Amino acid sequence: MSEIVTKEIGVNQISNSFKKVKDYYLYSLENGESILKKVEDELFDGYSFQEVKDYYKKKTIEMIDDFKNEYGYDCTKICEYIYNNPNLAEKINDFLYQKMPSIDPSTVITGQVRSCEYSYSTPYRMIEIIDFEYETNSLAEVNLRKNIPSELIKDILGFYKSVILYFGVQIHENDINNLEKISEKIQESWKVRSDINNLKNIVCGKFSEKVYKQKVYFSLLKNKLVFSQTKCEDLLLIAELKTNTKGFELFNTCVQKDDMKDYYDYVVKRIISGFKRQTSKTIASEYNFSLAVKGDVPICLYTDDGILSQIKNYNLNDIKSIVENTSDPNQVKRLVKLWQDSII
Repeated sequence: MSEIVTKEIGVNQISNSFKKVKDYYLYSLENGESILKKVEDELFDGYSFQEVKDYYKKKTIEMIDDFKNEYGYDCTKICEYIYNNPNLAEKINDFLYQKMPSIDPSTVITGQVRSCEYSYSTPYRMIEIIDFEYETNSLAEVNLRKNIPSELIKDILGFYKSVILYFGVQIHENDINNLEKISEKIQESWKVRSDINNLKNIVCGKFSEKVYKQKVYFSLLKNKLVFSQTKCEDLLLIAELKTNTKGFELFNTCVQKDDMKDYYDYVVKRIISGFKRQTSKTIASEYNFSLAVKGDVPICLYTDDGILSQIKNYNLNDIKSIVENTSDPNQVKRLVKLWQDSII
């Protein structure tokens, strides 16, 4: 008898919940201005555009100053170049994660040798790099292959070099006098790549992701849009604004122009598109259970069979996360019952 009741609770709420989503989708099609107003007021967790803009500029300046103080290199020109040529961001991203230009061993000047910080690196030493130069042919090849302006590449490699001169490179104790090996380590250093990732973040604008990276939800409990994840509201993810999308490029442009209208319009379109995508689903469509754990899909949109087929791969903490995001006690009971059935 309990199984029948459980299934009834599941099916009825799925049907009712999908109807709520569909009704709000139809509402958004006819009331675009109302959705736009909500986006303008709530998208950035209630902060005004001026506050967002100030944060954006502040984080940019802070990161440029941090690099300047630590490595002695000013990245301002790199940032300005990318701001004025946003289409280069992806090319630069590829460039940073691929093999850097070759180092001319004859130009490498080394300094002090010291022990490595970690005990597992006993056979290795950290060697100070006083100076080095890139091979001319290798630089020309990079310019040709990546189609990135030479001045910009020069700035990026200047930053790379400043990090190497700051940290040095780790090398086997048998190779501390081998300039060929040292040159390879400079070119391939993962330690440097870890830090140059910060440069990529500046170049690609990810220093502003705190104010940009947003999720837009529909609260099935309150029947309204929500711009931050709250507990016990049966939230359904409608749109996710990521830093690797065209929308982020538009966001950067609008911030620089001091006018967010085009970006807000873009967000409204993403929201309406998200509702359309969700309303195209049917009760037979099963969401991945991980979405419920993350709070992106409420448990009321899962069938009993859908839950039973996946729940065995999740632990008690995952179940607790779903319970925290669920408003209906009957849905909680259904989830717990199905979880118990899965482990018997």
